[in-house]
Amino acid sequence: MDSDALLRVAREFWPGVSRRRLAQLVRDAESLGLVRTSDGVVEACAVADITDSEEGDRRRPGALRAVVLHVEAAVRPSAQHAGGERRIYQLGAVRLSADAGWVVEAPEFEAWLQLPDPEWEGLIRGDQALARYREEVRAAEEVLGAFREWLGDADALVAYNGTAADFGWLDEECSRAGLPAVDGVLRVDALYLAQAVWPWLDSYRLADVAASGGVPTQAARLHDALVDARVTALVVGAAVEEVAGWSEPWWRLVASVGTGSAAWELVASLTDRKPVGGVDDESVAELLAEALHEWGEPVRAPDRESPGLAALTLPAQLLGPGGRVDPHRLAVAVAAGREVEWRPAQQEMARWLGAQVDTGRDGLCEAPTGTGKSLAVLAAALDWLAADPGRRVVISTFTRQLQGQLAGDVMALSRVTPGLESLADVVKGRRNRVSLRALVAALVDAAEAAGGRRASRIRFVGDVIFREVLVWFVRRLATARGRAQVWSARSVEVQDLPTFLVEYVQALSGGVLALWLASVSQEAEDYRPGSGSPLAPWTDSVGEA
Repeated sequence: MDSDALLRVAREFWPGVSRRRLAQLVRDAESLGLVRTSDGVVEACAVADITDSEEGDRRRPGALRAVVLHVEAAVRPSAQHAGGERRIYQLGAVRLSADAGWVVEAPEFEAWLQLPDPEWEGLIRGDQALARYREEVRAAEEVLGAFREWLGDADALVAYNGTAADFGWLDEECSRAGLPAVDGVLRVDALYLAQAVWPWLDSYRLADVAASGGVPTQAARLHDALVDARVTALVVGAAVEEVAGWSEPWWRLVASVGTGSAAWELVASLTDRKPVGGVDDESVAELLAEALHEWGEPVRAPDRESPGLAALTLPAQLLGPGGRVDPHRLAVAVAAGREVEWRPAQQEMARWLGAQVDTGRDGLCEAPTGTGKSLAVLAAALDWLAADPGRRVVISTFTRQLQGQLAGDVMALSRVTPGLESLADVVKGRRNRVSLRALVAALVDAAEAAGGRRASRIRFVGDVIFREVLVWFVRRLATARGRAQVWSARSVEVQDLPTFLVEYVQALSGGVLALWLASVSQEAEDYRPGSGSPLAPWTDSVGEA
């Protein structure tokens, strides 16, 4: 196989391995005659015997032993390094495991690393941190050696946003010190766990996630490496406690799909909860349908009539003197108490649009930025809908940003316009809208592949990161509440995913996310009316929407 394929396979068993570290291992194996390389392709030559001593190096059975780490780094601008050049000056870590004896043996580690010169030292944040640095600083190679010794036989490294930050920074610091990277352990990004367990938080800053999870924090001492490591460990504990409260069918699905994932293996070890039974299309569809009942009424009526057609009554506070919707009053409603400027051009545009609609004529209108065009269009749309319950309005936008803005305006207006929220939908192309049928197939295939069995429908399920994305996606879909969240949860467009998740996939699996999302989109078809699936009433194709 080529180097990219080898890296993907290696990360199935060793998620933290870097391309550089793997290349060194290949060279070592080649020198022993175990593999040969030709034109970038690696081929096996022999099967190595595993001696008794090597057996002792393999991961022990029993509870996973994890180390939660955090680093504080000084940063200065650099033309050679995107985001600046970094040097770690503080490393903090705590042990986390169901093996209480191992944790108590050496629960915490903290050390301060020597920076290159006084200019770097001037970048340390806070007078207290600088004072401690000057009192306790040691050479970087000494600190990193001590950390590796303290790490001992740990199975996993955990860090909050470690994929984009701590893990790579630690590897770079080891390289500068002439030491090997901390490889041979699983790497768990606690930010991924937070996103998967609590998919609808307003903020995923560590302090905000901790507050949402009921974790006490010392706000004044955050950005201290040891304090942040402790808080991260508590956040992981809160996530584990949340997962422990999931129903057995949900845990069975997540644990089955997440087999081989460092994050979910850690959760399973900390909960000591083993899934019972397997998953199949029928059980997954029933589980998801039960969750989607929380959305409210099914999107497909039993009589198969088109959904979403109903009378809309407009409140008097939105109407102008002539009985039409006034765009300025819409702006006041959307602003929710903030001052709104009266815009004569917006009034003129709304009157012109209404006249064009009344006479059944096409129209083309151009207005400068700041006119308030979107609310003028919404005013004409609401007048049209309120006049006849059988009418529809389609507002097509040139950009996703404007589509999102209009969706936000509709949600704001729904606070004062009963029924508007249930009539509205955000529609994207088939490639950008989830197929519940394809999602079920992907989840079942992922569980099969994770269990070492052959999966035939979704070709990406062999990648553990794809399986992690599936877990995040199905939990986000199942816990969506309100139309705005449902609109977002139905989207399989890269731009609608959290930035962290996009960067996480890019770092660990490369530029494959768009292909992954397309595999669970409505390009792959969906449940049809009358199909008999419990998810059919909750299936909303692009055409139906």
